[in-house]
Amino acid sequence: MLIRAIKLVECGTNKTYMTNRTYTTSTTDAMFALAENLLPQLVEAKIVFLKGELGSGKTTFAQGVGKALGISSPLRSPTFTLVNVYEIQGHEKVRRLVHADLYRLESVDRHSWRDLGLEEYAAELGTLVLVEWPERLLFIPEGHTVHFLVRKDVHSVQFN
Repeated sequence: MLIRAIKLVECGTNKTYMTNRTYTTSTTDAMFALAENLLPQLVEAKIVFLKGELGSGKTTFAQGVGKALGISSPLRSPTFTLVNVYEIQGHEKVRRLVHADLYRLESVDRHSWRDLGLEEYAAELGTLVLVEWPERLLFIPEGHTVHFLVRKDVHSVQFN
C-alpha cells in the first residue's frame, strides 16, 4: 500500500507562522480530501508549484484541487497542451483554475512565462495557478507560492 505523508510548513508575507503537520494518504480519494482541506491556503497562495518525480502524485493532487473547486470531470495533465484553463462556477473566491505543466520545456524564462499567458493569469483576481515541473523556471514569479515536494513516499508542502 502506498502511503503518502505531507509535512505542511506555512509562511506568509508580513507574518510568520509555522505549522508542522503530517498527512498520510493511501488512496486517490484521500489525496482529493487533502487537497480540499488545503484549498483555503492554496487560494491565498495564488500560484502553487507542484514539484516531484514522474508519477509522484502532482496531477492527482491537482485533480483534487479541481474537484474541491467543483470541476466535475477530472483535470487532464497539460503535458502536451502546456496550459489547461478551467472556468469555475459557484466558488466564492476562485473563478478560474489554470493548470500548467512545464515538463516538455527545457527552461522557462520571464518571456516564456508571459507567452504561456501565466503572468496574466497569475495577476487576475479570482484565478488560482497550479504549475507542475516548476524546476524549469529560471526565475521565481512574484507572489505567494506553495512548493509541493514529493520524494519517494513523502510529500512536503511549504508555503512562502
